[in-house]
Amino acid sequence: MRKNLVLTLILATCAVGAFAQEPKAHWSFDTIENRQTKEAVSGRSDPLEGYFETAPGVKGAGLLLDGFTACLKTAGADRIVTGREITVEAWISLGEYPWNWCPILTAESDEVKGYRLMVGPLGQASLECAIGNQWIACTTARDALPLRTWIHVAGVYRADSGLTVYLNG
Repeated sequence: MRKNLVLTLILATCAVGAFAQEPKAHWSFDTIENRQTKEAVSGRSDPLEGYFETAPGVKGAGLLLDGFTACLKTAGADRIVTGREITVEAWISLGEYPWNWCPILTAESDEVKGYRLMVGPLGQASLECAIGNQWIACTTARDALPLRTWIHVAGVYRADSGLTVYLNG
């Protein structure tokens, strides 16, 4: 986890696989017990680390993160593997821009395979995917992410057409 995370509220889902109809992983943050939340698809409890609070989300509860230590860690990231198509998405509201590139959602292995949905220091959103042991990125323009406003960020990789980042659709 990078220490410069300055996301205010987050609700994350992701779907993986060609034409996936159902998410492969989803965290709603509506129920947190003993600093753990259930991942809805597997039913497994995943730990929330660092300082965080719950806050109203787009639908249900969201997480108010401290910007430095808070994160959700899942042992199930290895089952979220990239193939010919992947979509990762999250609802976020930024209190301020981070000092550096900060993860919204990452699943990586040895920094040579995986994906990252990130927020940049100039208000950008970016999807990065490891393709052929090389990281390829699709990044929005500066100031694409407004502050203190709910934004739906989605990153899509399709082997036949490349990377795309969507903001609010």
